[in-house]
Amino acid sequence: METIIITSLDQLEAYKDQETRVIRFEGNVEFRCAANVQDWSIEAGGSIKAGKSIKAGGYVFSFRFSVSAKVISTKRLPFWREFWAEMPPLAKYRDVILNESNCWADLKRIGQEDADEICAWEGWHWLLRGQLECLFGLRESFEPPKK
Repeated sequence: METIIITSLDQLEAYKDQETRVIRFEGNVEFRCAANVQDWSIEAGGSIKAGKSIKAGGYVFSFRFSVSAKVISTKRLPFWREFWAEMPPLAKYRDVILNESNCWADLKRIGQEDADEICAWEGWHWLLRGQLECLFGLRESFEPPKK
């Protein structure tokens, strides 16, 4: 699988999907500059690697669940509403999540105790848990697990 090397954020233009606000890579991507994409999400079919931090106004997701960076900061969640609505810790909020007239901001107002309980579920992959914690305002950023 090919690895795209990004040394300047100007290179991202070729990978931007203006309609979905996603910077999408078919394979692997390696950022050799700060990956600060305020209004965008980053998605890769392979791995996402950053020597520094990744800061996205959207989400960060690798379909191989392979993301490495010193720190990751996101504002939104990857995937579709149906995925999140079926997750056991979010069952109580299923109708709120599936109601497309609700924004994700509506879910953010659930309260600290419920947010803590949702994020504490042992079934989350670290990448999804970290992005949930950012969404709920429990933290501003998160670190990948140490190898």
